[in-house]
Amino acid sequence: MLGAGACSAPRHFEPPFMDKTPLVAPDAPVGRGAASVPPAAATIGGLLGAGGLGATAAGFWGLLPAPAWWAGLAVGTAALALAARRWVLPAPAPAAGSPPSPDPTQQRLALLERRARQFDAAEQLVAVGSFDWWPDSGELHWSEQHYRLWGYLPGEVAPSFELFRRHLHPDDAGRVESQLRQALAGRGTYDCTHRVQRKDGSVRHVRARGEVFSDAQGRPERMIGAVHDITDRVEAEARLRLHAFVLDALPDPVSAIDAGRRYRLANAAWYEVTGISRRRSTPMHFDHVFPLVINPERRHAIEACIEEGRMQVVRGPHSLRPDAGCILETRYLPFRDPAVDWHGVLMVSRDVSDDEALRRRLTDSVDKLSLTLNNIGDAIFATGAQSLDEPVLFANAQLRSLWNIPPDLQPLTTRVILDHSRRFFRDPAAELARLEAIITGCVAVDDRLQLDDGRVLARRCIPTTQGERAVRIWVFRDITAEARAQRELADAEARQRALLEAFPGYIWVVDADHRIVYLNPLAAAVYDPVVVGPGLPAAELFGAGIYARLRPIVERALAGQSQSFEWQRVRDEPRLPDVLLVRAAPGTGVDGRALCYAFGVDISSLRQAQEALRVAKDEAERANEAKSAFLSAMSHELRTPLHAVVGFGQMLERNGEGNLSARQLRQIGEIRQAGTHLLALIDDLLDLARIEAGRVPLDPAPVDLGALVDECLPLVQPLAQARGCEILRATPPSLGVLADRRRLKQVLLNLLSNAVEFNRAGGRIWLLAEAVGDRVGIAVRDEGPGLSSEARARLFQPFERLGADAAGIAGTGIGLALSRQMVRAMQGEIVVDSAPGAGCTVRVLLPRADEGAAPAGAQPPVPRAAPATAPGAAAAPTRRLLYVDDNPVNLMLMEGLFEDRPDCALRTLDNAQAALQQLRQAPVDLLLLDLQMPGMDGFECYQRLRADPALQALPVVAVSADANPATIERCRALGFAGYVTKPVDAGRLQAAVDQALATLLH
Repeated sequence: MLGAGACSAPRHFEPPFMDKTPLVAPDAPVGRGAASVPPAAATIGGLLGAGGLGATAAGFWGLLPAPAWWAGLAVGTAALALAARRWVLPAPAPAAGSPPSPDPTQQRLALLERRARQFDAAEQLVAVGSFDWWPDSGELHWSEQHYRLWGYLPGEVAPSFELFRRHLHPDDAGRVESQLRQALAGRGTYDCTHRVQRKDGSVRHVRARGEVFSDAQGRPERMIGAVHDITDRVEAEARLRLHAFVLDALPDPVSAIDAGRRYRLANAAWYEVTGISRRRSTPMHFDHVFPLVINPERRHAIEACIEEGRMQVVRGPHSLRPDAGCILETRYLPFRDPAVDWHGVLMVSRDVSDDEALRRRLTDSVDKLSLTLNNIGDAIFATGAQSLDEPVLFANAQLRSLWNIPPDLQPLTTRVILDHSRRFFRDPAAELARLEAIITGCVAVDDRLQLDDGRVLARRCIPTTQGERAVRIWVFRDITAEARAQRELADAEARQRALLEAFPGYIWVVDADHRIVYLNPLAAAVYDPVVVGPGLPAAELFGAGIYARLRPIVERALAGQSQSFEWQRVRDEPRLPDVLLVRAAPGTGVDGRALCYAFGVDISSLRQAQEALRVAKDEAERANEAKSAFLSAMSHELRTPLHAVVGFGQMLERNGEGNLSARQLRQIGEIRQAGTHLLALIDDLLDLARIEAGRVPLDPAPVDLGALVDECLPLVQPLAQARGCEILRATPPSLGVLADRRRLKQVLLNLLSNAVEFNRAGGRIWLLAEAVGDRVGIAVRDEGPGLSSEARARLFQPFERLGADAAGIAGTGIGLALSRQMVRAMQGEIVVDSAPGAGCTVRVLLPRADEGAAPAGAQPPVPRAAPATAPGAAAAPTRRLLYVDDNPVNLMLMEGLFEDRPDCALRTLDNAQAALQQLRQAPVDLLLLDLQMPGMDGFECYQRLRADPALQALPVVAVSADANPATIERCRALGFAGYVTKPVDAGRLQAAVDQALATLLH
């Protein structure tokens, strides 16, 4: 017990009752009370001591109960003490003269030494050391084994309580000293298990036991005891507890039965599964736990394991849950140990329902994988790396198909595959050497194989392992189409790059991170000597200020929106043109990311040309406006005198009956005819000028060609009869063209008139019409002298008469030129077919009108003037008319035209301002208003009339020398009641007046 331990006791631990008075006199022999011990007692003590130590050892090993242990310990210790005292006593002197005899003392000493050696051997055998401690004096004796327990050699140190306390384990010292105090204080016995730290620093577990002996006064005088090294047992118990913990921690049920089928061991999982209480102390029989549910296969496995010593594995439905679908796998392991008096079976069960389901799924997956691999487009086979003649581990159907290997050829080896594939190689020797290098090096390969038949294969070799075995997996994929597409793509990319390089403009490509991806050489030269590489921030290339303007455009292009804009060169871009037309378009890169493509084209010269064109256009428009103003002015200036000539001629001719001679009437007729001819010439010239200026308004509509011909022929018949010509008509009864009816009628009259005038006397004229696809051809053919090629080339030039003057044919030479311009304006064409002596055919081609379209109606006939009221007839209500014109001749002519209209009272004024004042004072029924007047013109006068509530309902008829269609249309839009051009035709004037006055009646 009091061995060099690990308890950390107080440095001066002394029991309070310890007496410091030494119990042995300084001159006394060593050993307390030794003189009073007889020799026989020493011998007996030695024997009893040995027996006591045997009992002590037996008690330590659990072979004797605790009381026997204590008795043996006490007796042995006391006997040894007696023997020790006797050993130190002097032997009595032999009687004088006695013969020499064996020395009893020496005999006893020899016996004690022998017993001591036996005692020491017994202590070593049982790992027990004894001690004898006198608390009052602090005297402490250790046996030799006690020294060894603390790591010392016998006698190496002097035993002491301080030495004992120094070797106590720090965590156990307080507890050990507490139990010592309790034993000395009256409990009488000491029993403590603790740890000690040996001399070498190792830690041992010991169990110390002691008995306290008291003096006559009952004070503790002495403690005798022993210390047992139980380190091996403690560690074994710890391992046993760990094994028990691990066994109970296993989730799978574990149990063991002996040959008699009785359970010897079971873990917590087994109890939980079976529902049996763990506190049950009586052994359980196997058949009591599984009386019926255990199947024959499991019973047979148990018997084979017990009787034959072979491990068995059984997998099947769970015995306790057969309806739950659980699968239980049990391993039956034979247990045989010579140190154990029984043998049996260790059973480990595991719920493998999930594993079984996984296995079924895996099997199904393997089946599907095999199906997939046999139907995949790649040719695959796996082989070991040991020999070319070893059967391959796997090969799918595509492999045999790829190399034309018969499906029934077995076994399939790497050599067989090579033999069948070598005929497809372009260079078999080189390719086989390449394969040998791959196989020998066992390296991964991913390359292409060009076959002799033009196919391209992607070849992969993937080295791996299966357990400790090297395996190679070969994959062949036919990428002929892909390789061709890649070549075509590479060619397309090369062409594209060549196009980009040759593009005559500037190209910038920016990615979604606003970094430069590409610049073509022209764009890169702008930033020379800076070398622009991919990844350069666009803001750094263009400059922060410039890119701030460009960034929204780039972002819209990245979002998929195309846009065009003009870029004016700024000061920081000296190498760019003045003006760029930039097209920003979305695109994608090879990685699928959005890109912005910007294409810039130099349009500086174009802008300069456009500016020059704009200036020229402005000048042309001003000239055109001046031309229009000139035409209007010329129309007014020419028509105004003709108005007087034609108008007075009509008056004289109408009033000449009985007042003038026949000769004078013929002269007046010539005057009127000349004025009419001059008016037609003026109209043709103005029409030609308007058409060339693009100012002739056209109203294309379906026109009934037959009806239009019916209108034209009566107008040309008098001229044809005068020359003895016959007009033959050959037109379908219903044929429509898309044209302006009035202008087409003008063209037909012109062509028919020319055919009459340039025909031979008594010749024939044909008017033909027929459908030609989606157009209609109208032909006028005569029997005249015909035209040469040179004449045909000059035929449509204005004022070109082609010798008609010498032939005495009247005309201006602008009719055909005007006709061609009008036909072209109606989306048609006019052609001439003629030869000298073969007559002439002029053909007009116009768009054909859709069937069923309503044709434009015929122009209403010009109404004639209302006849004067016969003498004696009832006079109609007098209508008040006012005519305003700044030309006195026109006023006089107008008064003459209304002399024979007693139902109309006409007044005249020469300015519009006076007319407005008079109208407010003396209203009229109708206002005849000239448009071109100094001061206030006719348009301003009309607007003031409409602004005056008292005069805004007054009907107004314009009488003007301006025959411009735009002016006539303007008057209609303003609300004029009519429009009469000068020179005034009396009939048209009277009709316009009657129509305007008729509105008053409603």
